Amino acid sequence: MKKVFVRWIPHLMTVDQKIERVRFAVELLNMFEPLGLKRLFNIVPGDETWFPFFIIPPKCLNRMWVDGQGDRPVVLRPGFQSRKRMFTVFFNSSGPLVVDILPQDTTMTATYYVQNVLSQVKSAINEQRLKVSTSRTLLLHDNACPHKARATTQPFRELDIKSCPTPPTVPTWHHVFSACPHGNSPTGVCIQCPAGKTGKQCDKDCGFGQYGVGCNKRCSAHCKKDSCHAVNGSCKSGCIHHRVMPLCTDCLSGWYGVNCSQLCSKYCGDTGCDDVTGKCLACRKGYQGDLCLE
Repeated sequence: MKKVFVRWIPHLMTVDQKIERVRFAVELLNMFEPLGLKRLFNIVPGDETWFPFFIIPPKCLNRMWVDGQGDRPVVLRPGFQSRKRMFTVFFNSSGPLVVDILPQDTTMTATYYVQNVLSQVKSAINEQRLKVSTSRTLLLHDNACPHKARATTQPFRELDIKSCPTPPTVPTWHHVFSACPHGNSPTGVCIQCPAGKTGKQCDKDCGFGQYGVGCNKRCSAHCKKDSCHAVNGSCKSGCIHHRVMPLCTDCLSGWYGVNCSQLCSKYCGDTGCDDVTGKCLACRKGYQGDLCLE
């Protein structure tokens, strides 16, 4: 029944919900570009489920003396379906971070979720951040009522934890730690954005032809298609005009001029020539002068 329902979810979604779902998936995939699989470490999913939970005492505690005429007492043990308790588990690529077990005969509420679960999750993530440098951690949980309640979302806002809107049929996700690596100003605006990011909350990617911290640098005009990596400025498609990768700012050895379109004198030494003036940095044996023609 569960599999049938999962397959039919797309049939029940509106066009806008489908578009939002695709956008959400693409945004997550784009996070893997600079770090690859290392990005998995920064994603922390969590969910709740019911498990049978009881403690069976060891046999040694049930031992007792009986006389030869008495009957052995019957020890009743609970069945697997007799008691269930709700488990909440959050984990990342290194393994479980938090495993919380609700008290007997209770279920998840927004108050318990914030005070008992999320507080543990934040502490566990903070402890790992001290060991592994990361500027952005994503917390994923589904759209269950305790996760969407005001009692849950309000603390996120108070702690400057960004909440990203998602369609009804995919997990909600939060930045457990602000995307601002240098903190926020009194007005709530990021003091400085990391490389590849811009905007008041550092939540926007660099525009076309921009890169660097706060997207304050322009890609080299010698990059093919004028595009470069948003973080380090390396030209994605290579260089034009005989330039050196990855930034395409310097001429290839043996070329000089405005567009690196002129060849150095063939009598220059192995060190080539100045990429602006064309003067030889050294001459072959038996030659001298700026261009080693004498």
